Amino acid sequence: MNGSPVCPQRKATLPFTQRLVLGKAFEESASHFLTAQGFPIKLNFSREGQWEFGESMAHVEIKYDGEITTYGNLFIETDERRNDDGTSSWRRAGIYDASDPWFLLQGNETSLWLLNVRELRRMDISGKYAHKETPTAKGFVFRKEWAEIIAIRTWSSWK
Repeated sequence: MNGSPVCPQRKATLPFTQRLVLGKAFEESASHFLTAQGFPIKLNFSREGQWEFGESMAHVEIKYDGEITTYGNLFIETDERRNDDGTSSWRRAGIYDASDPWFLLQGNETSLWLLNVRELRRMDISGKYAHKETPTAKGFVFRKEWAEIIAIRTWSSWK
């Protein structure tokens, strides 16, 4: 059903702080790659810049998804919290971030997908895709084969 996954519950395999470090390194690496491809997105590294303008000046939200290979699907973040112990409150994030991103660049060490956030929001509310939750993120999943169909652009072996 439109790439709706049959997959086990995703688990956060690393502590939040380690996942954050991996994610930031991925953002920078992906940004350099896109700039070399003629798509400069100019990351905002400061907390103030991210809150005011979003993750990038090109309205691109960037997400590292280290579990794509394990589960065969993309996890599209809709909410987040800042710690693993459940003491912080949930806030809208990812495709619903307060900066109102236009695009989502999601991937791992081998593949990147540039996705339209408006399409992802429609998918989220459609009820056709499985919703998952980790201690620090909520979102929905769909097969990576479906990502190949709906993506604006894909890159394989980008690093």
